[in-house]
Amino acid sequence: EGCSGVEYEGEHQPFRWCTGGGQLHIHNPLPFRRSVAIRMKLYAAQPPAKLKLDGLLSGTIDLVGLETFAREISVPPGDHVVRFACDGKPAYAPGDSRTLVWHISSFTIEEIRVPAAP
Repeated sequence: EGCSGVEYEGEHQPFRWCTGGGQLHIHNPLPFRRSVAIRMKLYAAQPPAKLKLDGLLSGTIDLVGLETFAREISVPPGDHVVRFACDGKPAYAPGDSRTLVWHISSFTIEEIRVPAAP
């Protein structure tokens, strides 16, 4: 939520523009915790800006250029939300009715496989 539909640039790299706020919904349908690695690239339309994360991911990222974010988290069973709030100024984009404050690209979320005990 709070982000536009997927667009593509260059070698078919998917990205989304987001307003000042946004949400990422993570669902774990299994009855146990799962470890996952989350990776993404972030930048502000008009740096510098601060991007605050709240929920399963929390903290503040200084957006001064293209920032790479990578973190491993434990996801309990059920539905979870990560909330994003960016204090940056919107891009100057004549003809585009969207509010383009920050950009997310190369997003991946992958389960981390724990080797079985011998």
